[in-house]
Amino acid sequence: MKNLLTFIIAALVAMSTYAQVDDIKDNAEKNRKGGISSGGNPSDSNIDGDACFEPCADIFCGACFDLGIQVFGALLADHHDYIMKNIDVNPLPMSFEIRPNFGYNVTHQSLQVTPSIRGNLGVYSTDIRYMMIAEYDSYGANIYDAWEWQLAIINLIPSEYVAFHFGSGLYYETHTGNLYNEHYAAFDVNSTDQALVTRVESRFALDYAPEAVNMLAMTEVNWMTGYRILKNDVVYLYLFGGINYQQFYGSVSTIAIQTGMLFNIH
Repeated sequence: MKNLLTFIIAALVAMSTYAQVDDIKDNAEKNRKGGISSGGNPSDSNIDGDACFEPCADIFCGACFDLGIQVFGALLADHHDYIMKNIDVNPLPMSFEIRPNFGYNVTHQSLQVTPSIRGNLGVYSTDIRYMMIAEYDSYGANIYDAWEWQLAIINLIPSEYVAFHFGSGLYYETHTGNLYNEHYAAFDVNSTDQALVTRVESRFALDYAPEAVNMLAMTEVNWMTGYRILKNDVVYLYLFGGINYQQFYGSVSTIAIQTGMLFNIH
């Protein structure tokens, strides 16, 4: 009887540890097949009902758009000059970052690995991250993973205390081979000497295919606070901790306690 009870408990534990990753994979397979889609047929739209497709309105809208791009570009150029002139006060905006991050989901007993690298140059950054959720038992590991590339991140840094980041890029899901558009937003609060840094960031991977069951393939909110343990003219080294929340296809949610390091080379 004791051996039977032990076997049942072990079986239930094995089922629960595999349930989360399997649920993510099942939802990924059911959501759709294939990669990014244009999401519609232009011939089905009511062109006559859109004022911007009228000849005069089209010219006006085009001129306003071009003017907006020029004004936005000029403001970004001015802000870039401001950041670079203050780089001695705040060296983080012109640097290269390496983040070996790890997390653990207590409820599902799963490991989360999210290493990333980022290049910063004034108002512009680009970021590559590998994301993996792994569940283990005596038979091995069950893994869901993805590659994320934020092609362009715009940094708005009004002071050494505060920064805002907005970006967009790609989310490649290795299990299905699907490629999604991922958007990024983050908010930083730092101490005056960058000895203590805090970042709250979010990511949204969107499935634009018309046959998609759920448009939000992945949603993430991530909080982390780091304390600097090494400082010299070239490298800042931080130890940090935080919490990571993710939801996949609107149905599978994970919460992981995370820790790691940040190497900032400037």
